[in-house]
Amino acid sequence: MFNSLPNFLIIGSEKAGTTSIASTLNRQNSIFIPKIKEIHYFSHHWEKGLDWYKKYFPKNNNLILGEASPSYSDYPLINKVPKRIYETIPHVRLLYVVRNPIDRLISQYRHCLYRNWIPKHFTLEEAIENSPQLIDSGKYYFQIQQYLKYFSNKQIKVLCIEDMLKDPEYFGSVYEFIGLKNPNKGKFVVNNETDQKVIVPKYLEFARKNNILRTMLGTYHREGLLINRYYNVMKLFSRKKIPHPVISNKFKEKLINMYLPDIKMLSEYQKTDYIKKWRFDNK
Repeated sequence: MFNSLPNFLIIGSEKAGTTSIASTLNRQNSIFIPKIKEIHYFSHHWEKGLDWYKKYFPKNNNLILGEASPSYSDYPLINKVPKRIYETIPHVRLLYVVRNPIDRLISQYRHCLYRNWIPKHFTLEEAIENSPQLIDSGKYYFQIQQYLKYFSNKQIKVLCIEDMLKDPEYFGSVYEFIGLKNPNKGKFVVNNETDQKVIVPKYLEFARKNNILRTMLGTYHREGLLINRYYNVMKLFSRKKIPHPVISNKFKEKLINMYLPDIKMLSEYQKTDYIKKWRFDNK
C-alpha cells in the first residue's frame, strides 16, 4: 500500500454514480475516502503540490485509501490528468463509471443549472452548444483512451451503474479489484440524486462559496456543525425543482448519433453490448 496516497481513484464519469460508489465503499471499515469526496487534485489543484494532497489521507495506516473526482475524466476541457496520476501513483487502481449517456447528459445539464454554471434560460441544446464538454464527458471510451496511454487494462475497471442497481452481487468485483478482502456486506444505495435538488437563487451563491459558512452549514461532501446537507438550507429559500428538459425525437436521434461511435468502441473494449443495454438499437 502507498503511504498517504490513494490505492484507488474513482475517475468519473460525472453524474454516472460516482458519489454512490464512493459512499458504498466508504462504509467498509478497511477503506478510507476523505469527507470532501471530490478533491480534484490532479485536475483543478495540481499547482498546490503533493503535500497539500497528502493532507487528505491518514499516514501510517493499514487502510485502503481512495478518492473520487469526476473532473479526472473531463478531457479535453482538462488535460494532462492521466499523466499526472501516473507520475504520482503509477500502480493505482482506477474505477470508471458509465451510465446511459443520454441519461447522464440530462443529469449533468440539470446539475449545471443547479450550480448556476449555465444561464437558467438555456435549453439542453443551447447548453451543449455553449459547452461541448457536456457531450465529451459522456464519450466513455474517448475518456478511457486517455488513461490507456499510461495505464494497463488491468488497472482500469469499468462499472455500469445500471448493472450495479440490478445485481446485488455486482459490488463484490469492485472490492476484489481494489484489494479488499472479506468486505462487510451492505446494500448499494443511490446518493446525491439530482431530482432532490432545487434551484439556488443567485443571491445565495456567495454562501456556497464561503468556506466559513460551508463549514457551519455543511455540504454534500463535508460534515457540518448545524446540519449535514447544505442544500436543505437552500430549500428554505427555494422550492422550485430543477426542470427536466423536453427532448424531441429529432434531437434524441441527434444525440444517439453523437454517442453511437463511442458506444461501439466501448462495447468492443468491454466485450459488452452497450448499444443493446442502453437501447440505442431501438431508436
